[in-house]
Amino acid sequence: MRFKHSDITYEYEKMPELLTEMADMFESISESFGIEPVVTRIMAPVEGSSGVHEAGRAIDFRDEYKEEHLYSMEQREILLDNINQEFARTDNKKSLIWHSFDGAPFHFHLQQASVMSVYINREETKDEKEILKDRVCRNVVTTIGAWLRGITHIR
Repeated sequence: MRFKHSDITYEYEKMPELLTEMADMFESISESFGIEPVVTRIMAPVEGSSGVHEAGRAIDFRDEYKEEHLYSMEQREILLDNINQEFARTDNKKSLIWHSFDGAPFHFHLQQASVMSVYINREETKDEKEILKDRVCRNVVTTIGAWLRGITHIR
């Protein structure tokens, strides 16, 4: 696997376990076609996007470069079918899509859901449960703090 920029290598090492597993499968299938996949984006922001890259839950792989496609239509379908079957979701979203965003070159967009419960036959890892629990606790503390400050101001 190659990286468009050297700083993406560091971002790759920090990806969630499931996204890494998905990317490894993408790499394995690509290499079976004789193609070395190129990572073009992990955490860099995209104007007008949902923020999934900034959240560290998505990775993009190059397909179109200088108006040429690296993958044939058949290879794209194999990648899409296999990864979306292996990482099937119950929220009507795909784990892997092939698209062009705002006229940019076509690429594969591999995305991990924010919660593991949308994946069929997969459980949250301990780390993911702990992260979710910490977020919930912080939200509860913030809400209680705001409520207590409101009571103080009423007196």
